[in-house]
Amino acid sequence: MLIQTDGVNALENPYRPKYPWAGQNIEPPVSAAYLDGSKLLWRAALEADERGTPDASLRDIWLSVSRGELRAWWESIGPDRILLVARHCSTRTAMTSEEQSIVARVFAGEQQKVLASDLAIAASTVSGRFVRALAKLDLVPRAVPVSLVLAAQTFAGMVPVGGARRAAFEHRGTKCLAVSVPRPVTRRLSELTPAEQTVAQWIIEGRSRLEVAARRRTSVHTVARQFHAIFSRLGITGRCALIGKALESGCFS
Repeated sequence: MLIQTDGVNALENPYRPKYPWAGQNIEPPVSAAYLDGSKLLWRAALEADERGTPDASLRDIWLSVSRGELRAWWESIGPDRILLVARHCSTRTAMTSEEQSIVARVFAGEQQKVLASDLAIAASTVSGRFVRALAKLDLVPRAVPVSLVLAAQTFAGMVPVGGARRAAFEHRGTKCLAVSVPRPVTRRLSELTPAEQTVAQWIIEGRSRLEVAARRRTSVHTVARQFHAIFSRLGITGRCALIGKALESGCFS
């Protein structure tokens, strides 16, 4: 049975990978053929996910992405699971070993200023290298798919993601991989108020402050205060650290 998504996907979020022109600096035409093609891709991905390998390790997925073998293509948030489609690349653009280390540590929730201190370089240098490394993967910092953050955290030795699934499939001659993880249950972040738990859910799923404000029908300034309160209560900084905290708290179980 196909899941019903809540609209968080590449067609609606310009900061997520775009089907089917990921990595190409052109805008896709909004046409019937385009929409039909996306539906076919998504149906194939959902059907593959249903027969996917249960309790799959995400570590190898991170290795494949960092080597340039896989590219994130599309992500969608369903009521119970978060599903990512990645495509295999014939032309690889791999990160350097230093870039792999920086990106994995940032995705594991480490602050860039701490990382800069360890490497004895400026924080701005770490930030620049991080952004350039993500560009090699056709990603931008503010909208990295949840599954890729979790994959990097697994690679870094954090708690494995229970219930992760993966399945290979092919779409119009392109070899693809469907990767899904349980949608987090942020009610398990008991340090937060119910309202903050809801906002934390949206932060994890990649919503911007503007999007959260629109959903909550409040001001961006109010949402900014909620973001600050969430990070302060949990003793963390940033979305990746929040994903890691949710993982450690069993939210992805």
